[in-house]
Amino acid sequence: CLEPSVQMILALLGILKAGGAYLPLDPANPKERLAFMLGDARPALVLTRQALRSRLPDFSGVLFLMDADEDRLRTLPQTNPPCATTPDHLAYVIYTSGSTGQPKGVALAHRGVVNLLSDFQRRQAIQPGDACSWWTSPAFDVSVYEIFSPLLAGGSLQVIPENLRLDASSLLDWLDAHRIRSAYLPPFFLEDFAAWLESHPGASSLRRLLVGVEPILDALLARI
Repeated sequence: CLEPSVQMILALLGILKAGGAYLPLDPANPKERLAFMLGDARPALVLTRQALRSRLPDFSGVLFLMDADEDRLRTLPQTNPPCATTPDHLAYVIYTSGSTGQPKGVALAHRGVVNLLSDFQRRQAIQPGDACSWWTSPAFDVSVYEIFSPLLAGGSLQVIPENLRLDASSLLDWLDAHRIRSAYLPPFFLEDFAAWLESHPGASSLRRLLVGVEPILDALLARI
């Protein structure tokens, strides 16, 4: 239960390295939704930080505060744990919105995640050092692509500042200033993106764009 940040990446990598599967709990979600997911998934451990603790419902399992418990981390071994993870072990569980009924946990194994990321890399490779952006909530499955695609290829992951996430003009300028090579943009930004490209010919560093969730007009894609 963390906001998009370096700390969250450390948490995700730590969970996977330990052989676990991660369940993203968006602290912006209502407590009722978080309580349902915790009760349904019954995680062994919840990673969060002190300031977010009050947003979590009561939880009977182990709660680890990544900032308040930092001293405990320094006492632990720095060697790699033994790895027993196979392609068929769970990598993550992400819950559906629940807009058509009770939210359902969708469980994905490492095999499927690696297959997806390998396919993206085959179609349009990210090179070591390439900057890639992160827009979506970790509770949305597009975040799996955004987070792990650059890390597996040796790229860098740039967290889009919260105040830019819904401001198309400022976000597009930010992508340009940070020379972002791979990005996800929500469909409602695409018209602005096409107009930005037309007013800045040849300026964009973007080489890979992921869009989705709803149909995109062919004419708009052609402009981009």
